[in-house]
This record gives sequence, structure tokens and C-alpha cells, in this order.
Amino acid sequence: MSRFNGNGESAPSRREQIIATTIDLLSRHGLPGTTTARIAREVGISEPALYRHFRNKEEMLLAALDEVSARLLDLMYRASLSETLVTEKLRRMSAALYEFVMSHPEESVALFEVFSASRQNNLKQVLQEKFLGSLGIVEELLREGVRKGELRPDIDVALTAWKVVSLGITLNFAAMLGLSHVLTEERALSAVDQLLEDIVLQKGERSEEG
Repeated sequence: MSRFNGNGESAPSRREQIIATTIDLLSRHGLPGTTTARIAREVGISEPALYRHFRNKEEMLLAALDEVSARLLDLMYRASLSETLVTEKLRRMSAALYEFVMSHPEESVALFEVFSASRQNNLKQVLQEKFLGSLGIVEELLREGVRKGELRPDIDVALTAWKVVSLGITLNFAAMLGLSHVLTEERALSAVDQLLEDIVLQKGERSEEG
């Protein structure tokens, strides 16, 4: 739980400090360099003290992943709230994703480093569940679009969701490599628009359906 410092501002809890430090170290030193000894030193506590908050390093990595993912999902959700059309929701969410990954490249690196650790069976299973959860969110939006008559009823929902998520993965790699000048926001959203154009139910098709 956060406490308040002398200025009346919320001060991060020790657990929050450990998570923030883990994210920072992952982006600067990669997974091999994000040791528990280094995390403890950066936070300003002893290494055994870490285990009052986390059972092991794997839990710290998952907490870092949860933190970045939660911030991103919240940003995308809030960006889509003002829209009623599913296509516009997807476009707003894509724009929010672009803004997030390009303005927080260090967190894109941290995400990649956690995913690179997925050779560990327990971690791999958790990451699979999280990834499938992201796919599920997109799939549900697409199904909503089909139900509302905004999207073609014959689209392959699962495949289209993979295409949408794949664009997000590409954005993360572009951010990690500092390629925002190549994959500009305009180009990124143009790719989203092309994808949406292929699945939108056109006016003539709506008349036939009716």
C-alpha cells in the first residue's frame, strides 16, 4: 500500500519500488543483468528483504509484466471509451498503443526480456495465458462488431485477432529498435485502417443482409 511522504504526495510501497526497479533494470541490463542482488541494491535493501514481498525472481518478473500490461490496457481502454463503433474503438486503441510503446521504449524492452525468459515452464504457462487473454479481448470486440452489423459476418474472428495483435508486436519491436522515424504513427495507423477496411461490412452488403 502506498504511503504519503512529507510533501503530502503518495510514496510508493516497497513492493512497488521493487517492481519499478525490476522494469528499469530489465530495460537497461536485460534479463541476465537483472539479478536479485542488483534489484536489492538499487532499491536500497538487503537481498533477503526482497523475499518478504516476492517468493522468487520469477514472481518479480511476472509482477513487472503485470504492471506494464495493466498500464497499457488501462490506457487503451480509456482511449476507446468515447467511441461506439467497434472499428473506431480498435483504431483508438491502436493509436494509444503506438503512443505508449514509442514514449516508453524501455518498457517495451522490459516486456521483451520477460517473454525471452519463457523457456521456464511455469513462466511460459503464465505468459501463454496472458497472451491468449489479449487475443480474447480483440476477439470479443470483433464479435461485437459482427453482432452490431458493423463487420462482415464471414470474417475469421480468430485470424483477424491475430493480425491485430501482430501489429502490436511489430510496434513493440519498432520501439525497442528506435524506429519511430520509420514506423511513424501515420504509417502504423494506415496499416490498421487497411486491416479494418477488409472486414468492415460495406453499405451494399448491409442492404443485401437486410
